[in-house]
Amino acid sequence: HIVERYQESLPIVQADAELAKVVLQNFMTNAVKYAPEKGEVTVTLQTVASGSSVAGKTASQDSVLAGVHNNGMAITGSDKEKIFGKFFRSESAKKWDPNGNGLGLYMTKKMVDVMGGLVWFDSEEGKGTTFYVLLPVDGKKLV
Repeated sequence: HIVERYQESLPIVQADAELAKVVLQNFMTNAVKYAPEKGEVTVTLQTVASGSSVAGKTASQDSVLAGVHNNGMAITGSDKEKIFGKFFRSESAKKWDPNGNGLGLYMTKKMVDVMGGLVWFDSEEGKGTTFYVLLPVDGKKLV
């Protein structure tokens, strides 16, 4: 089940549309792949004003936040530090789906870096995982 929570009147973000599309597709693909049968994936899009905090990060300029949450398995322990690493796949992910090369989140982070944004996640056992991307509206680097 997909739940969409989109703020009305989102600004146009000065970013590479194809890169942004690939980032969101990767988040969605992973969220669906690692959701339990009859699980739920929630997609959120909202503006974040400069200086505002959201999901543990503070925007240094006006930005748009995309979040993709599923109620599946959590990313735990030392895997949290490695999740955006090249060729990394957690043991639980390998058991859930043995296919994959561990490049999806690595490439996602690289694409977000190129667009001047931030990418991170929150994960909690029994509640699932949310991946976030924060992109500056004017296209200037956030960090």
